[in-house]
Amino acid sequence: MCRSDINNVREDILLKGYASVTDVMKFIPCGYDKAKKIIDEITKMVEEKGKRVFIGIRSVYLLPYVELTETQVHKYAELEREKMAAKEEKNGK
Repeated sequence: MCRSDINNVREDILLKGYASVTDVMKFIPCGYDKAKKIIDEITKMVEEKGKRVFIGIRSVYLLPYVELTETQVHKYAELEREKMAAKEEKNGK
């Protein structure tokens, strides 16, 4: 699955602050089984640090899985928005 707005999706999840299995599926992108495995890995890591997971995992924990920093995601999301705006402007003329 290749999305042209993947970094905008990632940015939305990062700004939300936490991620559910569905969010992981969109962020990585992957299927349910892999997303659940990632959630379980991160939950285990967090619990080993003496903390608890309630609603979902902190979305920043997903960044190493895509080998990006939060700054890179924001930058790439902005580039995607600029590209979409230019495309809409071109189609509108």
